[in-house]
Amino acid sequence: MKLKNKKIVALLVISVLLLITIVGCKGGNKKTKLSKPGFVLEGSTLEQYNNSQVPITMDSLMLDFNQQLAEAEVVVEENGKGLADVKAVKLGDKLEVSNFNLKDFKVYNVKFTAKNTSGEQITSQVQFVTETQAELSKSNPTMMQTFYWSLMTPTSFWNYLADNVPELAENGITSLWLPPANKCSEPTSVGYKPYDLWDLGEFDQAGSQATKYGTHEELEEALTTIHDSGMKAYYDVVFNHRFAPDNDNLEYSPLMGGSKVHSYTNLPNMKGREKYYSKDKEWDWNWKQFDAVDYDADTGQMEPILFKGKHWDESFGKDFLMAADVDFQNEKVIDEMKEWGTWVSEDVGFNGFRMDASKHISSKFTGEWIEHVQANTQEDLFFVGEAWETNVNRLKSYLDSVGNSDLKVFDFPLRQAFEELRDGTLDMRELAERGLVNQGQYHEQAVTFVDNHDTDRKQGGYTRPVSARTYQAYTYILMHEHGVPTVYWKDYYTEDMKQGINKLLTLRQKFAYGDGKVCAGTDEETFVYLREGKDNVWQSGLVELITKRDVTGETAQPVEVEFTFEPEGNSDSVTLAGGFNGWNKEANPMKDENNDGIYKLSLELPPGEWPYKYVVDGDNWIEPPEAEEYVDDGYGGKNGLLVVEGKENDQSDKKKIITKTVQTNKPNTAFVDYTCNLPGIIITDSEGKADFKVKASASEGWSVWVPIYKN
Repeated sequence: MKLKNKKIVALLVISVLLLITIVGCKGGNKKTKLSKPGFVLEGSTLEQYNNSQVPITMDSLMLDFNQQLAEAEVVVEENGKGLADVKAVKLGDKLEVSNFNLKDFKVYNVKFTAKNTSGEQITSQVQFVTETQAELSKSNPTMMQTFYWSLMTPTSFWNYLADNVPELAENGITSLWLPPANKCSEPTSVGYKPYDLWDLGEFDQAGSQATKYGTHEELEEALTTIHDSGMKAYYDVVFNHRFAPDNDNLEYSPLMGGSKVHSYTNLPNMKGREKYYSKDKEWDWNWKQFDAVDYDADTGQMEPILFKGKHWDESFGKDFLMAADVDFQNEKVIDEMKEWGTWVSEDVGFNGFRMDASKHISSKFTGEWIEHVQANTQEDLFFVGEAWETNVNRLKSYLDSVGNSDLKVFDFPLRQAFEELRDGTLDMRELAERGLVNQGQYHEQAVTFVDNHDTDRKQGGYTRPVSARTYQAYTYILMHEHGVPTVYWKDYYTEDMKQGINKLLTLRQKFAYGDGKVCAGTDEETFVYLREGKDNVWQSGLVELITKRDVTGETAQPVEVEFTFEPEGNSDSVTLAGGFNGWNKEANPMKDENNDGIYKLSLELPPGEWPYKYVVDGDNWIEPPEAEEYVDDGYGGKNGLLVVEGKENDQSDKKKIITKTVQTNKPNTAFVDYTCNLPGIIITDSEGKADFKVKASASEGWSVWVPIYKN
């Protein structure tokens, strides 16, 4: 459904004789009864609109009462001014108000007085806001990652993606980060086991013609759809290493010290490379194009050892990561990668790159490659590196080591703050300075995100997803003045966050303009942020409030969990490892206190989903037999999955609404919460100040107030 055919409404019912709340903003009206039987309003036809989105063509509103109406009077106001020609008709216990002639982004007050046959009277008003039908400006760049590890699609992924492109473009996404499109060593690879970078699903090799995502032809059709929608497409390139498909790629390669290794480094017949690389006939890939390997086909896994005459590349992080480590001091390799980058941009049609594991490849090569590809393509390309550094100074140092201002990086330090936000432990004042996005000259090199295909993996060695206060995190990155925010496909589609994220995307494209300012009301629990707006963007500017406080029944307080395990046979030790301790097998030893072979351990864990295993005698990892759920561990086995529910909140005496005074510099202006988490209108005083509100709720503690009219 297109945004221009949707209306977002915020409802507030204020009763003179009694208070009746119609919660239209959350997908339906709640019936509010008197403390004793009486004449009440039970609901309205606004319930039919999912999450209070009504079309501007809505011409009537039906109010439902619990008793027959004897009399009724109605007045409708638009931005405080009365409307003529509105009709009201009594229909038994219903009151139909019609002939609205709604207009874009206006506040409507439907004021009514209704009397039943016994003479009881209700005087009240229903207030709603219509949304502007103006097209999104799309001047604020916003990227979406279009895949995750376990993504399954009903058709070819490229076709499936193309089918969803119009919706994403309509809702404000400006670019798509696509998965690695090249042929890998096995047909089911997600893309991080690259074999032939030049084969995009065109040739029958490595077990199939198509990649996991489809054929070259389907990719080109998807790219055409993406470009026709006005969006850009970014290639996820894996430069660091190569994987070979089978034993035909084995060769004996000389190592430092004189010995040899039976390595999967002989890659002479890559069909994509044969067709597209101009120097294919001059040389082939073999051990000379690599620095090292960590596997010997004769003896198995080994520590990575340099090949004869090789030196580790000058990478910012550890040079060796996995498989056959590509040598970026080799001029032949450098030449081919430069030509490939130009080809995939100019001929295939990609508009930029996400560079996998970029801190593990030569920083010198990275800078030179970006410079070459940028200079040899017609458009200004986008480059973002995955340098997994949670220390912001390390991330800045990485950018300095590359020395090319065209390179952006994912903001892992900010994402670490979102982990703390998830757990309720973040001091919200730190959001003023956490992350690369808040680091002066570096802030425009930040690509912000909440989760990606690695951070939400329930496997050893990875962090937990931001599974709580997720909307607060998205509100932060999408309203922020700096950085390129990323929306995660899994959150948007699989986790059913589309409706809420669409509101934030619309806010970003229509209102998030002007200088950004952290407001004085920011404290340990609540972050308050102002975008001042621009004169050339109609009604732009906003007030953002996000909070970690939660008084709605669930908290992020730890819950005590007892683990019990009886290993088979005799054992000297049992420990517990999982996502809660970084998979450290020594962190949580279990005890056999009764010498009966049953080991126990009690831990306090915050609410969330926790993968875990038992470790017997230091190196025997055991799947928990008592687990109710399991997830793949990434090594052919299973992790137990423990779901920890939140404790009931005993802080009901605290306020459920947080109020902050904000200087908006917009005097006498009416604001509405575009998220619909809070109803009503807030009007600033003659100096531009007003008290803005946000719910003290983990799920709804995100409000963005936008100007709607001058009072």
